[in-house]
Amino acid sequence: MRHKVRALIPLSAVLLLSGLVLAACGGGSKSGGEGGGSDSGSTGAAQLAAVNKIVKGLFTKEGTFSSPPTTAPKPKAGTNVWLISCGQSISICSHPIGAAEEAAASLGWNSTTFDDKGEPAKASEGIRSAIADHADVIYDFYIDCRYIQGALKQAKAAGILLVGADVTDCGESNAGSENLFDYITTYSGNLTKAKKGEESYLDHIRAWGASLALWSIQETEGHADALIYQDNVGYGDRVLAHATLEAYEKYCPECEAEIIVFPYSALETGMQERVRQDLLKNPKVNVLNPTYDTIAIAGLVAGAEASGRDLLINSGEGDEAGVNLTREGKLGAGSGWSLEWDSWAALDAANRLMNGEEPQPTGMGLQMFDKERNLGPSGPWNPPYDYAAIYKKAFEGGEG
Repeated sequence: MRHKVRALIPLSAVLLLSGLVLAACGGGSKSGGEGGGSDSGSTGAAQLAAVNKIVKGLFTKEGTFSSPPTTAPKPKAGTNVWLISCGQSISICSHPIGAAEEAAASLGWNSTTFDDKGEPAKASEGIRSAIADHADVIYDFYIDCRYIQGALKQAKAAGILLVGADVTDCGESNAGSENLFDYITTYSGNLTKAKKGEESYLDHIRAWGASLALWSIQETEGHADALIYQDNVGYGDRVLAHATLEAYEKYCPECEAEIIVFPYSALETGMQERVRQDLLKNPKVNVLNPTYDTIAIAGLVAGAEASGRDLLINSGEGDEAGVNLTREGKLGAGSGWSLEWDSWAALDAANRLMNGEEPQPTGMGLQMFDKERNLGPSGPWNPPYDYAAIYKKAFEGGEG
């Protein structure tokens, strides 16, 4: 079985999938002749039935989503918030930052956006500029604490509230380090609605990554040979990729899967030739699993087309450009994740913390989509709740 990680990530870094996925799938037998079930090397009917049941549930009208909070404390007008972007030329960064700008305006806050231009270490410059500007709040999107630890410590010492989305804290990515964020977005629904309570970003992203593999297993009827594409910057993307790999290992003995680690800069310079070469080296591959839409948009689809191969490729979180490729039949199903909702939730939490209140459940969950299901005729995938309108109404009617 080709269940392995290529390039920058050591095997010791493989992270196990959350217990919820294992329970929902009924345990499954191990792959590669490790024991614990049939050693026939085939994906059994019971395993495929379990996979199909989960995937079917994620295609429902609401998936695992619920409503965001409908009330909020009165925002403090004139609050100075700095928004730290992971690269404004990259859609996965610019779209949620645009949503954060809109949320800040709805709160009556003044916002400044800093663009790290896809180089995480440069985000420290933005944080120090925010300190000099006497910011009240710093919002960080997709720039992990480990890249900006020193600057975050300075901001914390200055009494600035630190909130993030799609980020890991220093203690999460480096055991023993101090956690610095006051809040990182949480999620209300995993692969099923059986588990109650909010889940962390890492728990949610494990489930999201697993959904990519489960759909691929379903579509290939347990005969996937997959390359999983992961960037070398985001710790969360590393967790996501390993969760995808782990789902293949646990629930598809006949499947092959491998993680390909690529430099984050390739999202700007282009992925096409890299993907074409990967496919030449792996002539049996029939599935590509990009871990988010920008990877597909930045050349993965073009590289796949240049190969002339008939490949199954998942869509990602529901970015408009990725969804358009789904509508065209170039990408298959995606697992909707509203990065814009992430930003509204983070600033809602900041408002609550500034008013001495605890952050509330966000309502964010999972919902799968494809060409026929859960997509409108145009635009991006949209979650089953108009979160922006709900948050705006809550902010306008702020209590207190």
